[in-house]
Amino acid sequence: MVEYDAVVLAGGAAKRLGGADKPGLDFGGRTALDRVLDAVEGAEHTVVVGPARTTDRCVTWVRENPPGAGPVAALRHGLAYATADRVVVLAADVPLVDRGTVERLVAAAEGHDGAVLCDGRHEQFLLAVYDHDRLAANVAPLPASASLRRAVTGLDLVKVTDDNGASLDCDTWDQVEQVRQRL
Repeated sequence: MVEYDAVVLAGGAAKRLGGADKPGLDFGGRTALDRVLDAVEGAEHTVVVGPARTTDRCVTWVRENPPGAGPVAALRHGLAYATADRVVVLAADVPLVDRGTVERLVAAAEGHDGAVLCDGRHEQFLLAVYDHDRLAANVAPLPASASLRRAVTGLDLVKVTDDNGASLDCDTWDQVEQVRQRL
């Protein structure tokens, strides 16, 4: 297995959830964040960008500057703490992601700039593995308000089909309930 670091984005305002702490939401007795951290258990080093929370995992906690500046700012800051050639980037609100999905992404990225999970309609840029240096170079000049799509423009990314629902995120209470029903 290729060595990789992980950057987990765990900030955000969760406006559609009324400001709820998405990474702290309970799914079958475990938080969304702990479930995501389980998926990157094989990482050499894991960086979580967002407010520190209770977890039994050994992670490095960092905050983007300013806090809440958005996913591109958070990604840029998290990448500064990752040192492996490959970096798995995950959002903290995808509690159905598992280690098998991460391993499929890492394997698919071989010979490319990365691999991104696709749900049939969209590429999930926060469920992906990237060449650290190529992604960092893309992200460095971007304003914090830039889109994630812009952050990966020009990268040779392999699309990996999401065949187990790992990309189901928790942006709304209906989605939270859908995830809970699948567990």
